[in-house]
Amino acid sequence: MSMCICCQDIWSLGCVFAELLLGQPLFPGESGVDQLVEIIKVLGTPKREEIEAMNPNYTEFQFPQIKAHSWNKIFRSRTPSEAIDLMSKMLFYDPKRRIHPLEACAHPFFDELRSEGIALPNNVPLPPLFNFSSHELSQVNPVTREILVPPHQRRHSWPGPPDGMCTENRTSVCLDAAAMHGDEKPPMTSS
Repeated sequence: MSMCICCQDIWSLGCVFAELLLGQPLFPGESGVDQLVEIIKVLGTPKREEIEAMNPNYTEFQFPQIKAHSWNKIFRSRTPSEAIDLMSKMLFYDPKRRIHPLEACAHPFFDELRSEGIALPNNVPLPPLFNFSSHELSQVNPVTREILVPPHQRRHSWPGPPDGMCTENRTSVCLDAAAMHGDEKPPMTSS
């Protein structure tokens, strides 16, 4: 997936997430121009560098100077601060500043899903949430990988320990996980 498409998807996700939190669109508008006005009313006037990052063809366009609103003034006081924080990291003018999808998954807003023993209503087990491919996990730093796959799920997840190596007592688990996910066999250490 290209960086541009991914960043657009993150912006869209931020808009949908905000709408779920608010119960109405964050940036309502009848046209593209209306919507741009609504975006500027919330995020403030984009800086020249931000305009260039979005579209280099519009760097000379003049926007009215409007200050950004605080997210806490837009959302109800009972809205979880973690939800507002996650959503705000999705809605930057500059696409490069938007949160990476896997970093979003590792955000504290989703910590409850990583708790051992968490279940849906009526004790229905959650679907697999931690079956990331080795390619996906290679896209984030080791700290994010540690957050993404909670300790109680690491024995079930591929690619094994953070360094990608299977130790002798984990080899069969790693190989089983690799087979389940269709990944290549992990490198093995000598015993």
